[in-house]
Amino acid sequence: MILEVLLYGLGLFWLLGLVPAAAICALKGRWFYFWVGWITLGLAWVVGAFASDPERPRERVRVVGLVLAAVAVVLILGLLGARPTPILGIDGAALQSSLGTTGISREGGSCEREGGGSWTCLRHDEEFSSTVPYRVHVNGLGCWHAKLLVRPDRETGPKDLSGCIGLFDYVFGGGRGEGGD
Repeated sequence: MILEVLLYGLGLFWLLGLVPAAAICALKGRWFYFWVGWITLGLAWVVGAFASDPERPRERVRVVGLVLAAVAVVLILGLLGARPTPILGIDGAALQSSLGTTGISREGGSCEREGGGSWTCLRHDEEFSSTVPYRVHVNGLGCWHAKLLVRPDRETGPKDLSGCIGLFDYVFGGGRGEGGD
């Protein structure tokens, strides 16, 4: 989970930091950094935005504070990206996306809430010939464990599955975070 939090945090920090850094470069008139930023995937924008002016010396304490704040933001964004369920709640569409959608057309819809905190989700079998139901139990962090409900002789699918709902499941799975668990 540590690597996942770090990767999500760095990715979201990079995405959310690019537009403001490019705007700061343009506002400060640092055109060299602005144009080179298009080639360097935005890294030059960050350098240009935070580079010190030669007329104004930087205080070392301020730089250390900015670095510590950036690390804190990366960790917070990483936790939000890796485990968004405590904030967004458990959503059937996001859970279905995490479990594995039921095909390109998503004809199976989203998971349905059952009593006792469990969910029923559909997933294609290994031949993509039909869907098989799974009973899914989700914890407070959005990590889940699924067991195949029925196993007819002609169906082939894993008996047990496990994983965690991530931010991409909410974004691309159609989840809206409705209804907490």
